[in-house]
Order: sequence, then C-alpha cells, then structure tokens
Amino acid sequence: MMRILTGPPFYKEHDAEYARQATLGFDHVVVCGGTTANIMERELGVKVKVKLADMKTAGGLPPVGTMEGVGIATEGILTLGRVLTALEQMRPPEREPAAARAILERMMRHDRIEFVIGTKVNESHQDPNVPQDLELRRSVVKRIAAALEKNYRKKVTVDYY
Repeated sequence: MMRILTGPPFYKEHDAEYARQATLGFDHVVVCGGTTANIMERELGVKVKVKLADMKTAGGLPPVGTMEGVGIATEGILTLGRVLTALEQMRPPEREPAAARAILERMMRHDRIEFVIGTKVNESHQDPNVPQDLELRRSVVKRIAAALEKNYRKKVTVDYY
C-alpha cells in the first residue's frame, strides 16, 4: 500500500499526529509540498535531502528529495498536476519529469493508494495572478483518485486532516 500526504492540517495542533501518518509502515510514502515537508521535518526530526545534480535533470519541476524513515518528498500542486495529466491521458511514467515519474511509478506498483490531505487553504493558490490551471489541492486529488480507479483499477482512499 502507498500513502501520499499533501497540505498542512487545518489545525496546527494536529501537525504531530499528521506527521505520524508518514511512519505507519506503508511500502511507499510520498510527501507532496514544501509546507508538508516542513511539518515532517519539524515533527519527525528528519530532513529532506536533495542531490544538487538532480536539479539539472528534474525536467521542469523541482527535484525529488528523500526523507530518511519516511520516503520521498516532492513539490506539491504543480507535481500533482503533472501526475493528474499523465493519469488522465494514460501516459507512461517515463515521459514525465522526475518528480511526477517517481510518484507515478510508485502508484503503478500498488493496488491500494491512500491520500492524506491537509485542509488548510494555501493562500498562494488563491492569488488571482496565479494561472487558472493551478487548481486547489483537494480538487486535483479527487481527479487523481478518479483516474486511478477508472483507468488503472486502483483502490483509492482519501482522508482529510
């Protein structure tokens, strides 16, 4: 089973409980988003490590980082948007930038995928100057779940924090 955590919890006092969701023995854990990674770093005492060499080959998205004892960490909504497009168009993972490819490859290895979504609104996504393609996290995850279920016959659950 695979777990993806994205977005901060609505209440900051739930950060520790939310971070523990990344350590519950899943085969693959993906942390999507800088704020989410910051919560993991603070609450679990682990750091995101990124290889500078990966910056050159990231393919238009920030590179994939690793978090010891947790899994991988990626940028948030832009990366999830690329994952969504690939799933809806049924494109092979190898055609995607490294961060989206890493998530897609893990998704394809699992029959069950669980999303844990923080429900605090990211103010930067409300800016009218941000492109309209930049949908809210919950909407993107709903569409990812639908594409995984319809196109790939995956069992997807979504929990909100």
